[in-house]
Amino acid sequence: MVGPRVANTGGSDDGSFYMAGVYSLLGDPDLALNVLERTAKDAGPDVLQWLSVDPDLDTICDHPRFRELMK
Repeated sequence: MVGPRVANTGGSDDGSFYMAGVYSLLGDPDLALNVLERTAKDAGPDVLQWLSVDPDLDTICDHPRFRELMK
């Protein structure tokens, strides 16, 4: 179980992207994608490119929401 302090990952800082990777590795794709969707909209294209090759996100890279985010 993730505590509320950790689960509150709004904003577009690197910590939010890190937490998305943690949630992905823990097997919680919905929480990982929620974090990514909130933070990626403020990120530049270079950040999205990095996300597309981040091994921590391998468990969600085929998810339709992740593919939509990468467009």
